Amino acid sequence: MGLKALLSFGALVDMAIGVVILFVAARLSGDTGARRFALLSLAGLGVVFADYGTHSDAGSPAAPERSLSLWHRAASGKQEILYTRDGRTATVSAEKITSTGDIFIATNGKSDGQVSAYWYNSCTADSARHPLRGDMATMVLGPLMTAAHAPNAEEGAVIGQGTGMSSHILLANPHLKHLATIEIEPEMIKASRAFLPANRRVFEDPRSEFIIDDAKSYFAAGGKQYDFIFSEPSNPWVSGVSGLFTAEFYDRVKLYLKPNGIFAQWIHLYDLNDRLVTTVLAALHQKFGDYQVFMPVGSDMIVIATNGPKLPAPDWSIFQWPGIQQDLCHQLPFTPEAMEATRLGSRTSLGPLVEAAPQVNSDFFPHLDNGAERTRYLATRAIGLWGLSNERQDLTAPFEGRRIGPVSFTTAPAPDVPRMYSLALGAALRDPASYVTTDTIPDDDRKVTALARERAWLATLAASEPPGNWRVWVQWMSDIEQDRYGGTTGYADPEFYRQIYRYLDRHKAPSEVRAVIDFRHG
Repeated sequence: MGLKALLSFGALVDMAIGVVILFVAARLSGDTGARRFALLSLAGLGVVFADYGTHSDAGSPAAPERSLSLWHRAASGKQEILYTRDGRTATVSAEKITSTGDIFIATNGKSDGQVSAYWYNSCTADSARHPLRGDMATMVLGPLMTAAHAPNAEEGAVIGQGTGMSSHILLANPHLKHLATIEIEPEMIKASRAFLPANRRVFEDPRSEFIIDDAKSYFAAGGKQYDFIFSEPSNPWVSGVSGLFTAEFYDRVKLYLKPNGIFAQWIHLYDLNDRLVTTVLAALHQKFGDYQVFMPVGSDMIVIATNGPKLPAPDWSIFQWPGIQQDLCHQLPFTPEAMEATRLGSRTSLGPLVEAAPQVNSDFFPHLDNGAERTRYLATRAIGLWGLSNERQDLTAPFEGRRIGPVSFTTAPAPDVPRMYSLALGAALRDPASYVTTDTIPDDDRKVTALARERAWLATLAASEPPGNWRVWVQWMSDIEQDRYGGTTGYADPEFYRQIYRYLDRHKAPSEVRAVIDFRHG
């Protein structure tokens, strides 16, 4: 019937029962006044029914709107509703932001993905290059991270259709023979046609298959094994979704992977907190032999796990697949060093943290299900885990024996990843002539400020007089060092420190100042 029709029908039935009771009471009492009131009520019920029939608004989603869709409306002013239906599990809509041309899909009014307008355009040699941001970064880099760990996969599965972009990207793998996209809500698949041609492979590629079923039921009944399974359901506060983040589900999903198969799990950091995210990581840690955690955007994590003893190293050459090059023709180029900047941690570095977690998300102890609605209401964020990518150096790298030196890219292809941005900022400061702005890459306030601070610093090093305040000078040096080498680990630029030591010697710096510089250098 649809949600609006169902609610209206229920209300009409309720009012009709009231009218019947009035008639019965009037007849039993013989009260003519009560009978007239009953007739008046019946006439009023007819007016309500007629008004419903003539004022039904099919152009608006019937479900209550959630905050993100309200944000879309407040930020852009006007939307064109491309599709809206009440499905058997949710109200699904696809809407176009008229000011930008971006299209997003929403479940019960809450956006589940937004595709930028330029993805619908063909590329030319003169096409502008854009940074990959927001939902697009997760929907593109998440499946690419999965594919990089299983580049020769032949059988794959995706949990959740959403915009269809994840399945579309995975189908660019020339070795893939079959991809099953499992979606419980048929209206989600219909609504995602609004993103054509950006997600064309999931609808047009003969290797693509839609499965309308609950993921747990489908895997249990199918008895089939896959080279990889990519799980990207909706948010855990949506009814029934949190069961796809439990230890029991991970225990079962391993059975549906081939030996040394890959399981990828999307976990968001917004509207949750560190405790809830850690309960999910603890469940993954408990059930999988090895895993790596990546950050495709500042608000999301992708966990890549294996049912084998060791997760293979990613093969970032997948960015050279013809289909991926075609898909990313509007984007700034991604290099292996840029993708390595998305690493957040691994079983080796994060294992002690999650092993110490007092709670594991489980079907029997559904911490995520019980807590997600509260954290969403409070608009909290898993700030601790996010901070692992926002520190001066990679805090997890030493535990894994990784050194991270300066990079060559001066503009981050995914600037919402804090470490990738910091590395690109340092490269731009070392080569200021490379800093450019375009219509798609506007002036960056932080970068402009850092460039000005760098010029003033170089002038100070060349000065013939010592600083007026050595404490202020040391803090300034710390800021410059962070601007230049943020995101690196185990690296000290020899020329940078030679300049500083020459300055200290020339101006006979106090021993305390030299001690601070020695400590930072070390």
